Amino acid sequence: MRAGIKLMLGLGVTAGATGAPPADAQSTVSDRLDTRRTAGARVVRVRADAPVTTGELYVQTGLVSAGMALGGGATGMLVDDRVCESRHGDEPSLFLGPCFFYTGAATKVGWMGGAVGGATYWAARSARTRGCPARAAWWRALGGALVGAVPGAVVAARGDRGQGVVAFTPLLSSLGAVSAVAGCRGRRYASSGA
Repeated sequence: MRAGIKLMLGLGVTAGATGAPPADAQSTVSDRLDTRRTAGARVVRVRADAPVTTGELYVQTGLVSAGMALGGGATGMLVDDRVCESRHGDEPSLFLGPCFFYTGAATKVGWMGGAVGGATYWAARSARTRGCPARAAWWRALGGALVGAVPGAVVAARGDRGQGVVAFTPLLSSLGAVSAVAGCRGRRYASSGA
């Protein structure tokens, strides 16, 4: 059980880290930022390594969301395993025991929370690098990720039927978050005539 959870955590960290560029491709912050002047005196800084297309943003956000969902699900499995062992730990079993690979409410909550958290974080971060204001980026990404997670949350709350929808929650959350921030770019501010 513990080895399986460690493997899931390792996969989650690996999948979550795939969006970062390799260490040799990283440069100083001043090299990555491109300063663009708007109509007024306000300066909008846009990172040069921001995802160019919305398709790239969908893929990167989906990978980060899946990685964080794996990490959250594995953490939830640890909690569920402890709860199961406290209730059924002394029961006799034939081979693996009553708590082998036990998943319960904590696993579902961890999976959903990781999916929504990962999709929100990466979509908002990418929107910020594309010039979207911080507050708008975070609220749009959170709203889109929550809307994308609704089908999985409804199925998870109903019980054992349709668990495949729960498995696709990271994909649906990332689609919702990216769709919400796709049109958010740096705003143009009119110069003050004073």
